[in-house]
Amino acid sequence: MESAWAGAVFTAGGTILGSAIAACVQVVVSRNQQREQRRNAEIIRRNKQADELRERIVEVISAATWFYRAKWKGRPSAAEDGTQWDIEENGYTMKLTDGITRVCLMLDAEVATHAELMKALASVRSAAFKSDTKDVTQFENAVHSLQKIASTVIRQASTQTTPCL
Repeated sequence: MESAWAGAVFTAGGTILGSAIAACVQVVVSRNQQREQRRNAEIIRRNKQADELRERIVEVISAATWFYRAKWKGRPSAAEDGTQWDIEENGYTMKLTDGITRVCLMLDAEVATHAELMKALASVRSAAFKSDTKDVTQFENAVHSLQKIASTVIRQASTQTTPCL
């Protein structure tokens, strides 16, 4: 009878120990899955941010190019009333300023590449408004520099991950 009790206790102890081990494994697996889900959510957020930054850069270049070309061609207003492009200029001034502001708000001036991107944005704005229409290189160089540093920042934002706690 003692051996039957010993066997029953041994079996019960093994069952309890097995259940405890299974519960611990389940907790560890669950934590790992939660950590991975947070990491994936962070990667998705960063990719969305990089996509938005890419779109904003395109908007800035588009508005700056319009300014440069409008000044270069000296074209009349779209209203065809003999006036120059002052009405349109206001809209594109706002669009260019808005685009640059939106991009800058997405950046951290303490990060070197972000600071370079901010300078490149200012350079494109300046070239769009002030560059000599006889010499296209100043504007083209400003846009090229902006595209180059923007690609670097976007690539960094896409690949950067933060450790999940």
